[in-house]
Amino acid sequence: LNNQLKKADALFPPTLSRAVLVPGGTSPSPSGLPHDDFKIVTKYRIPIAGEFKIMYVLRRIYKTKPGQAQRVATLVQKQGQIYHDAGQRGEFRVSFNGGTMPGEQDTVCLEWTDEKIESPYRGDNKLPAAALELGPQVRELVESQRIEFMELLTPDKYRE
Repeated sequence: LNNQLKKADALFPPTLSRAVLVPGGTSPSPSGLPHDDFKIVTKYRIPIAGEFKIMYVLRRIYKTKPGQAQRVATLVQKQGQIYHDAGQRGEFRVSFNGGTMPGEQDTVCLEWTDEKIESPYRGDNKLPAAALELGPQVRELVESQRIEFMELLTPDKYRE
C-alpha cells in the first residue's frame, strides 16, 4: 500500500490534498506541511484494505451569457453546497473565467469526484428543494452546458 501511495503522490500533488493520517502518523505542522512521520493522502485516494475504490471525476461545464460567469459560479457553488450538505455530493469545487484569464471566457466549471455514477432521478433519491429552486436562476444566465465523466487513474489501474 505504501508503494501505491508513493506512486499516487506524483499524480495527485499535495496542493489538491487534505491531511488524512495514515496509522502511526501525527498531525501536520503549523505551516500545514507534513512532518516526516505522516502521509498526505489526497481526497481522491481512498485506501480500503490495501485496495482503492473506483472513482470518477465529473465536470459540469456552463457557457454563460456574456458577463455572467461570476454570478453563475456563485449560484452553482450554493447549489453544490446544498447537495453536499444533503449527502448527495462529496467534495466539490467551482471555477470560472469571467474574462480576466486566458482561455474560454464566460465559462463556469463544477467538478467533483464520486465512487459511482447514479441518476439523480433514481426512485429512492430525494432531490433537495433548495437546490431545485436555484436551478431556474442558473438556467436563465446560461447559454449551454455539458457534463464530462472521467475515470480517475488510481494506482491499482496503472499499466506500465
